[in-house]
Amino acid sequence: MTRTISSQTSNTKYFLTINDQGQAIECSCGDRKWRPGRAGGCKHMSTYNTEVLKAWTFAALMRRYDVRGLAAQAARREAYCVDFAIYG
Repeated sequence: MTRTISSQTSNTKYFLTINDQGQAIECSCGDRKWRPGRAGGCKHMSTYNTEVLKAWTFAALMRRYDVRGLAAQAARREAYCVDFAIYG
């Protein structure tokens, strides 16, 4: 997948290529063209990969520790049962 990103310091647009695992693998910026062997890629790639990692971590923690969904389900179920006098 390819995404168009904007430079934060100018009006320049770059193309950022993302693989199926969600990692940036190629960028069309000048830094990436002139230093292709740089570990982690250019600043666009490293920033994108860092943000994706943060999002994955947040989602995993949210799934693990979020109990609001279960509490809300129980509250809706209880309200439904009370409203329609399901419990004797």
